Amino acid sequence: VACVLYDSKSKQVVKTMSELISTNKEITPEIQELTGITKEMLDTYGSPAGYVAKNIYDTFALYYDIEYFCAHNASFDKGFWDAHLAGASKELDEKPWIDTLLHVPYPSHMKSKKLTYLALEHGIFLQNAHRALSDCLAVAEILKKYDMEDIIFQMNRPYADVKALIQLPFSAQGTITRESVKAFGFRWDGSKYWVKRVPTNTL
Repeated sequence: VACVLYDSKSKQVVKTMSELISTNKEITPEIQELTGITKEMLDTYGSPAGYVAKNIYDTFALYYDIEYFCAHNASFDKGFWDAHLAGASKELDEKPWIDTLLHVPYPSHMKSKKLTYLALEHGIFLQNAHRALSDCLAVAEILKKYDMEDIIFQMNRPYADVKALIQLPFSAQGTITRESVKAFGFRWDGSKYWVKRVPTNTL
């Protein structure tokens, strides 16, 4: 878990923190390959989720007026927050979330919304991709490129989730592949649907 405090007026990161959270669950080989994090690292250096939540509050919200959370694919981060970190501060639990996957008005030529791709398109060097602090810093760099009022306007618009009607395995559907579904902006929701969130006035 990582957080950065971003000052939207100066467009600067003014504070950072990063923590490993201990867990009894095993780390899958896919996650180890993606992040470099192992179960041994969590056992040695991880902290309980409650401690991390309090640390986030003490570091960022005790002395500063936090207006928004911001993340790339914020539904994942908010789900993690609600499941593991909520409760340390009701004030933080109720903050609105800006999603740089959804609420940033990217130019139309930027077809992919993967953070690694967006970083490259914006001339941002993303070191240690998929590690929390590196991703947070990349998100902050992307925010610098845009007007926060435009982003907040997009955040406050009503949205709806559109589900792709795909039920068979990809191998049984001919030209329909994960890549083709992703190309239309759909993302796997982690359970059983490919979902795309769109403004309701575009439906």
